[in-house]
Amino acid sequence: MGEAGGLMERHSIRVPLDWLAAASAQGRALGSGDEHPRTSAPRLPQELELAAHRWPCANPQTDPIFFLVGGPGEHPRPYLEHPPFQEALAQFAQVADLWLIDQRGTGDSAGPLAGKIDLTPPPEAYSADLWSPTREAITHEIAARELNPTHWNALQSAHDLVAWADHLGTDRVNLLALSYGTHLSQHLMNLAPDRVAKAVFGGFEGLDQTFKLPANTDAVLARHGETFHHRVRKALEADVPGLSREARQIWIASMVGMSNRFKHLDRILTGLAGGSLEGLERDLAGFKKLWQRPLTFYLFDAASGASADRWREIEKQAPNSLLGWGPNFPFRGPEPGWPTSKMGVSQEPIPHPILVFTGEWDAFTPDLNVPRDWPRLLHRPLQGAFHNDFLAREEFVRAGVEFFVTQMGA
Repeated sequence: MGEAGGLMERHSIRVPLDWLAAASAQGRALGSGDEHPRTSAPRLPQELELAAHRWPCANPQTDPIFFLVGGPGEHPRPYLEHPPFQEALAQFAQVADLWLIDQRGTGDSAGPLAGKIDLTPPPEAYSADLWSPTREAITHEIAARELNPTHWNALQSAHDLVAWADHLGTDRVNLLALSYGTHLSQHLMNLAPDRVAKAVFGGFEGLDQTFKLPANTDAVLARHGETFHHRVRKALEADVPGLSREARQIWIASMVGMSNRFKHLDRILTGLAGGSLEGLERDLAGFKKLWQRPLTFYLFDAASGASADRWREIEKQAPNSLLGWGPNFPFRGPEPGWPTSKMGVSQEPIPHPILVFTGEWDAFTPDLNVPRDWPRLLHRPLQGAFHNDFLAREEFVRAGVEFFVTQMGA
């Protein structure tokens, strides 16, 4: 982690595995207006140790900044291993203490979700059905670890963030959030609005936007031009032995929003359109790594769920969409095959000052997600930016730092 690693201070706290059960054990309900149960309360139900790393600021000019990354299932410290991202985070650490939060289920806070799981389906599934074996493998993994899915969701994580603010002894925090981190941030703003000052988002995933509208993915793909759209269609229409059309939709959907993957797509589309996987062995091996993820990814997205209206809209759009259900793999409806927590997905306008950056080529958390009626939300599109580019963009960093330390948006 270079110089940044030497500056980091590791902190840890213990929190209830289930905040609602903890509140019940103390004889009261837990709502957004209630005092938060302290982590030192006696005889709490099962507990989980959470970790975070503080990048101290010599001269803080604003409230502490919580850095919340995506996935779900990523943790923030690997960002320090990529020089452009480390340099970006260093600029935020010049104006406030920067806290790299390992969300529950990730990094040093993984608990029983530690490690990636390999759900790679049998070879014959790639030419038939990839959905069923993946969902069956997830169900088996949840049962084998004796997990309660209601412990692993954004609402529990939002309570964890309040506990971190309590640990710091600060009334309010700022949020620097990417991808799924923007979804978690909105849960925190709803749960404990007085504990959040401002937020800077890279991408936007609302409470009812975890599962993607196929029409939105099509709209982002269309920005690459008619030639690109035609090439994708040819790659999907071709007869490719060993790789079904749906498998190709999943593969292409996993690549179109990320700059480090998109650069390989030209070669892949050419090979698929020719009806052959010859020469694509390394690319295909990369595709199969899609099944090597933390269990956190599946549990948290399943928990976030979608409203009935959104599921109906996805079901309506998918048959006529270029990539179909591919962008939402392995979820294909409100009953994905394993138990989920029942979280609310209604989205009322959030009153906090929020600066949202979106990327022109970001098919995962696109500009089409951004609400137009939030009173203190500022939206800045970034031309030519992909989903994984925000921290590397000078405008994002410069404007984000300025937003935190000035009255802009206040």
